[in-house]
Amino acid sequence: MDPNSCTYLAPDIYWNYGCFYDSDNDGFCDVSDGCNDQNACNWNGEGDPWLGCIYAVPNYLCNGQCAVDVDADGVCDFQDPCYDVNACNYNNVYSEYGCLYGDSDADGLCDGLDGCSDVTACNYNSLELWYGCFYDLDNDGVCDNVDPCNDPIACNWNGATEGCYYPGVPCGGQGVNAAYAFYDENCTCISYTLGCMNSTACNYSADADIDDGSCLFQNTPCNDNNPFTINDVLNATCNCQGTLVSGETVTVGQSYQGGVVVRVVQPGEGGFDPAVPHGLIAATADQGSYTWSNAVQLFWDFNLNGYTGWRLPDVNELALLYGQRQLLGTYQTSWNYWSSSEISSTLAWALNFSNGSSYQAFKGFSGYVRAVRSF
Repeated sequence: MDPNSCTYLAPDIYWNYGCFYDSDNDGFCDVSDGCNDQNACNWNGEGDPWLGCIYAVPNYLCNGQCAVDVDADGVCDFQDPCYDVNACNYNNVYSEYGCLYGDSDADGLCDGLDGCSDVTACNYNSLELWYGCFYDLDNDGVCDNVDPCNDPIACNWNGATEGCYYPGVPCGGQGVNAAYAFYDENCTCISYTLGCMNSTACNYSADADIDDGSCLFQNTPCNDNNPFTINDVLNATCNCQGTLVSGETVTVGQSYQGGVVVRVVQPGEGGFDPAVPHGLIAATADQGSYTWSNAVQLFWDFNLNGYTGWRLPDVNELALLYGQRQLLGTYQTSWNYWSSSEISSTLAWALNFSNGSSYQAFKGFSGYVRAVRSF
């Protein structure tokens, strides 16, 4: 028997296989030792020898405790974000961010977590982590990041609620002059009055704040829309006034220049002259019945009531006579009156005074004649 041989676990079983040894010195021969790895939890004969080696879970001991827990806080170092007792966030709620060092503003927040550690910032010592420092440039007590206006030039920089306002900027005031409303130095929206600011103008406005270019001056030419005035100009009250033209006044129905007036040219019509009236006069009686050619020749040398220039009326003037027939005295309704308006070498326009209808008539037929003249 080898004096270095081990004790058999069951001597009656392995005696005939020769000598076995105990490499891990646990008192069990290797042939019957379940685990002889000293790194295993059961190498020293612990447990069932036939199960083989059992090892601890990584980072833990065989008894289930942490393999490494430097700060003895019960949290294994591989799971502990910060186990340095010198760190400012050691073993506190912010240790999840890893070890952080320094608290320069002594506010209880590590510099790595402190949103702002600048004591001059308006959000110093706040819990706004990660946002950084904000300042209050206008010293109104509101950090610039939430201050609607921090421009000291603005009239509302101290206490603004909706952005900066500046003096002289349009503000959309009320009333008819809303387009001319501006902020003053106190951010008050002031509506300004437009008007003429030239004191020599006839429409000068003492209430005007802004000159709108509407100034009018006395003696400026204008138009008073009166056909019987000339030299229209603005007077001292800015009213357009002209000089009345002296001359005749002629009206429809008036006996005038050997006949009766049936039409007077009005302002705006061609030939109107405020100083000299113009229009159409009709004879107050028929000149007889003639063929169209003889009727035309009748007026080649014709004088009526001391006036010449009489003629046959054209078809439009003849229609006017029918419309003013109550001024003509006696007139015929049994047959047509000739006009000077020709249709062809054989036809001309005629008008029946019984109903005012015009029609084409043969020039060889006879028709009544009523003379007209222009004045």
